[in-house]
Amino acid sequence: MLQIRSDTDSNRLLRYSVTGPGADQPPTSIFIINPISGQLSVTKPLDREHISNFHLRAHAVDLNGNQVENPIDIVINVIDQNDNRPEFTHTMFNGSVPEGSKPGSFVMTVTSVDKDDPKTANGMLRYKILSQNPQSPSSNMFTINNKTGDIITVAAGLDREVCVFGWTFCWAHP
Repeated sequence: MLQIRSDTDSNRLLRYSVTGPGADQPPTSIFIINPISGQLSVTKPLDREHISNFHLRAHAVDLNGNQVENPIDIVINVIDQNDNRPEFTHTMFNGSVPEGSKPGSFVMTVTSVDKDDPKTANGMLRYKILSQNPQSPSSNMFTINNKTGDIITVAAGLDREVCVFGWTFCWAHP
């Protein structure tokens, strides 16, 4: 809630109004103002992923409709909520690396997206390998960069004739 008040003579009766998208322009009636008190209110839930900010103008006029002050700009920034679940960009990721590769060899990158604000913890992602199948010759043959999703080898001993690897991944917010 926000209150608009004119600095003009306090004995003067004034009327307040607000204009712009979210008030008198589509999407209309999200913000309303009490014309006497100047109290600005929101009437509906806001969704940052739909509209991240609103630019309104507040007006003060006397009872004859004469402008008593220049309109003021009001910017309303919608604060992100963690209301979107991250999603992997593919249902399956396929990577490859030559057998006998040395530790530190790049295998592939997994990626996901989150509609929440990437500048907040709500939209930042971290990756983790939950499981590796098979678990031989070592249960930790690979590692994932928790920020980039890059998967690299961490152990030697990859042999195509012995095993083909699969992983289960997850993402989490920091």
